[in-house]
Amino acid sequence: MSPAAIALLAIEAFDIALALLALSKTPDSKPILHMIKRGLEFLISRQHPRGDWDASTRPPGGDSYAQRISTSAWAPLALMETSRILSKRSPFPLR
Repeated sequence: MSPAAIALLAIEAFDIALALLALSKTPDSKPILHMIKRGLEFLISRQHPRGDWDASTRPPGGDSYAQRISTSAWAPLALMETSRILSKRSPFPLR
């Protein structure tokens, strides 16, 4: 497996949620809006049918009930904040 593929496996919902919240406070630009769209799609793709996300642990891939709760709180907050921005200002609509 390539180093790039390994790095992608280490990305967790908590990381993306925090990045999205930071991006939501930056000035609008096409690159920023595109990053927000990709982050939203990532979070949506990683959400479990029951509504939660995997726990964000260090090292990645572990499992913790407390961290699962934390991630499942931060992810919807990021989804709400950034989807509102994307729906108002982006040339990149969500699918």
